[in-house]
Amino acid sequence: MEPVSATGYSLDLELSWQVNNELAVNLSVNDLYHQLHWGQVTHTTSVIDRRPDKPSRAPSVSGLQDYIDHKQKFKAQSYLKVSYDQGWIKIIAGMDRVNAQTFAFIGTSYHSSFFNSDFDLSYYPKNKAFKLGLAHKYWGLMLVFDTLSTKKSNTLGVTTYLRF
Repeated sequence: MEPVSATGYSLDLELSWQVNNELAVNLSVNDLYHQLHWGQVTHTTSVIDRRPDKPSRAPSVSGLQDYIDHKQKFKAQSYLKVSYDQGWIKIIAGMDRVNAQTFAFIGTSYHSSFFNSDFDLSYYPKNKAFKLGLAHKYWGLMLVFDTLSTKKSNTLGVTTYLRF
């Protein structure tokens, strides 16, 4: 097996505007300009041959495995959020654009000085899902779900991150 190597870059953009003491607007675009190169990735090409003249015969499968260099591209993701700070709680609304789909949301955010963290709860009407987030100064956790049952779920996501 050949070793796989990858190199790449991405340009992200974030704009924040504090309109006044209560109102803020945030726009972030991830992967605005990017390129990811994979070197020597395993690549398999296969062919299934069915003989129409002998339908009772099992099809034959043949293939070729080799290694190729691959350029990976994906669509930019954008996030727009407007927040209104009431002092002890924020009201938030916005739109997430991911994989060429737009998801509007509305929610609330609460900052705890004791835990030095923000607690967020948002609702996405398009897919009837909730987003529950916890953002600390150094780490974060976010859950997106439309039901607590993993077997019946149509929308389920978990995001974790560290801040340095």
